[in-house]
Amino acid sequence: MPDKTTKTKVLADGSEITVRHVEGQPEYVSLTDIAKRVNDEPNAVIQNWMRARSTIEYLGLWESIYNPNFNSVDFEAFRANAGSNTFTMSPKKWIESTNAIGIESKAGRYGGTFANYDIALEFMSWVSPAYKLHFLQEYQRLKGEEMQRQFAAKPQQVYMLPGHSIDPLITDLPQPVEWKPEYEELCEADIINVALFGITQAQFEQQHPRAMGTVHNNSAIHHIIIHASLRNKSAELITAGVLKRDRFMILNEIAIEQTTALAENNKKRLAAAATAQPYMSEDIV
Repeated sequence: MPDKTTKTKVLADGSEITVRHVEGQPEYVSLTDIAKRVNDEPNAVIQNWMRARSTIEYLGLWESIYNPNFNSVDFEAFRANAGSNTFTMSPKKWIESTNAIGIESKAGRYGGTFANYDIALEFMSWVSPAYKLHFLQEYQRLKGEEMQRQFAAKPQQVYMLPGHSIDPLITDLPQPVEWKPEYEELCEADIINVALFGITQAQFEQQHPRAMGTVHNNSAIHHIIIHASLRNKSAELITAGVLKRDRFMILNEIAIEQTTALAENNKKRLAAAATAQPYMSEDIV
């Protein structure tokens, strides 16, 4: 029996983005839908993004982590030429040459280019940072509603379901955090945890011994949105060779800036709703 596949339409700032989920596998987001936001020729937009050296390096880093069959030899050849005037890249070429699994592309009426959630967020940042935040807000809202429905049906399984806790334990907004020498020993996940939450996973477990999952699983919606953004930025900084201390400081600053941006966008949305005026977002740098 084939795996069950579901598709969800996420409305992000007036345009729909398809999210495809195969049971037991990660979610894939339509790059084609994202690209349509800015151009009537989405394939050209995606190919322009894939020409950049930073994109090739990010895709290669992702595949090296998650894909044991990744063809690193062809990847190195692409990285050496990426960004030059004569360099071209397409999803099909990338997939066939490197055995990539992070991007999928199919032709035809019901085809299109899809990418793993992490990669899709990176593409969305390139298209528009504000657009990405709108997508994350709506995506997490839908996830929250789905969890509530499942919780109502099977409350005893709430912590075994994909997603996040209905009653978050971490609700404080990100605060400026000073670098400490012992942070050099932290794994990359904890660098993000401290930059956003101010604590490591081990510290969270000590403070909340009965909690299930990670500190991220037990955080508020605004944390969930920003955490996804920081994961992608962290990978970008690692690829660029930025030192851990500098990465940490950058991530902490971004966490605080995006919190302010989200609060401001929410304020504008509420004001627009109160006056029945259409809400127009502003790009967030």
